[in-house]
Amino acid sequence: MGTGAPSRSIRGSLIMVVMLITTSSLAIALGINQYFDYQTQRQDLLEQLQTLAKLTADHAQDTIVDNKPALETRQLRALSVYKFLQSAQTYQLDRYTQQLNFFAGYTRSGVLPNTFTDSQLRALKQPRITADTIEITSEISFEGELLGFSYLRISLDTLNQRLWNNLYQALAIILVASIFALLITLQLQRRFSQPIDTLISLVQQVDLNKDYALRAPTLELQELDFLGNAFNRMLSRVSRRLEKQQQAEQEIRQLNQSLEDKVTERTFALKQANSELLQTLEKLHLYQGQMLEKEKLHKLGQMVAGIAHELDTPLGLGITTSTSMQQALSELKHSLEHGELSQRRLNQFLSLSDEAFNILTRNLQRACQLIESFKHVAVDQCSEQDRTFEVHHFIDEVLLTLKPKLKKSRHIIEVICDQELTITSKPGAISQILINLVLNSLKHGFKDISQGTIVIQVTMDKDYLTVIYEDNGRGMSQEVKAQVFSPYFTTAKESGGSGLGMYIVQSLVQQVLGGKLELETEPEQGIRLKMMIPLADTETNQPAVADTNQTHLLS
Repeated sequence: MGTGAPSRSIRGSLIMVVMLITTSSLAIALGINQYFDYQTQRQDLLEQLQTLAKLTADHAQDTIVDNKPALETRQLRALSVYKFLQSAQTYQLDRYTQQLNFFAGYTRSGVLPNTFTDSQLRALKQPRITADTIEITSEISFEGELLGFSYLRISLDTLNQRLWNNLYQALAIILVASIFALLITLQLQRRFSQPIDTLISLVQQVDLNKDYALRAPTLELQELDFLGNAFNRMLSRVSRRLEKQQQAEQEIRQLNQSLEDKVTERTFALKQANSELLQTLEKLHLYQGQMLEKEKLHKLGQMVAGIAHELDTPLGLGITTSTSMQQALSELKHSLEHGELSQRRLNQFLSLSDEAFNILTRNLQRACQLIESFKHVAVDQCSEQDRTFEVHHFIDEVLLTLKPKLKKSRHIIEVICDQELTITSKPGAISQILINLVLNSLKHGFKDISQGTIVIQVTMDKDYLTVIYEDNGRGMSQEVKAQVFSPYFTTAKESGGSGLGMYIVQSLVQQVLGGKLELETEPEQGIRLKMMIPLADTETNQPAVADTNQTHLLS
């Protein structure tokens, strides 16, 4: 049974519908009949009253002209034969003041007399009907001259009493008709409910015992017999379907058992395959880590070689200068020992010494600067710790380590960054990103290009450091762009490319620095890589001011 509205029996519904139709139909019919009958009787009574008022006015002409109020009173008393009459009055119009004055009247015993003003009497020329009375006036005139008004008031008690009597009769008729309809309905519902009860009993037995072999008997009523035959056909189909279902369930149980055996075998094989796959993944992750470390060490080795090459020039000049000074000092000492030292020779030695010391100082400072920059970059690349640093000076140090690569070409690197921008972040990750991007541009972007330009623009907005890296090189096709951040993807395998440069850039930006990057590129249009790096320590991070310092490093 559903959980919606409560169900009703056919017996109760049939009785309720028949009784409702019977009583409502009779009530509406009798109500309409009583209404029109009452309106007709009231209209007839009103017409009689209007006629009586006219006659009373005609009879009052002579009494007013002759000024005989007593005679008029007797004439009005004669109207008492009308049982519904309550009051009859005659008013005379004063020809000088044009005011209506009481002339004669009759009021039935037990009824209070009425008093009227001039305007009220004139207004009653149209009948005034209330629930209990009807009032009317009629003009009294003689030869076209208005003499006064005749006033009549009748009671509606008799008409109302007749209305109530008719209503009582109507209710009695409705009651008798309802009882008669109820008896007929009870007889009909027995004829209808007995076969329905038979079908209900059959359905309950099927539901209780699950005996689908039961069948409904032939019923007298055609519609219910159709329902019984349809129920029998449904039971037959259900019985056949249950037999097929039992056979299918038996086959399914056998199939399930077979599948369970196969699943057990496959599960065991899958566990072995998963174990081998996990071992392979561990080896792959280990190999990938080794490759990343190898790439990092390779970059560091290239940096060491470049720094060593850069140190060779100032240190070579220093050794050459010191050797020259040592030779000049030996000659000076020989001249001094043999008394051959002259003032001019001493001045030449001092001038040569001053120039030599200047050369030594410049080259040693240059060597120290190279070593200090290499130390900072190397330490940063080997460490993932946060530290506070000036961004512009840091980028200069990173680019200084790349100078051996840059000096072999005519390419230009332009840095746009505020000189006083200071942040707290991981400088090692940032230096690796810049080194990989510059080397990628030199190796791939500027291939077959004699002079290219790289622009590194750094700004800070609230808690983010934005680094935009651009070059005007060969750019990338959409196919290359879609795979450029994939590990081991390279377009220069024949020249020894590892395919890890841009993958390392993406890993450092997203995983180590927790930032995001956007790449824009078209063939022969260069690249534009935008990196947004979050900065957690807002107290030490100083935003850039309006003025920017542009530094050009030429190869």
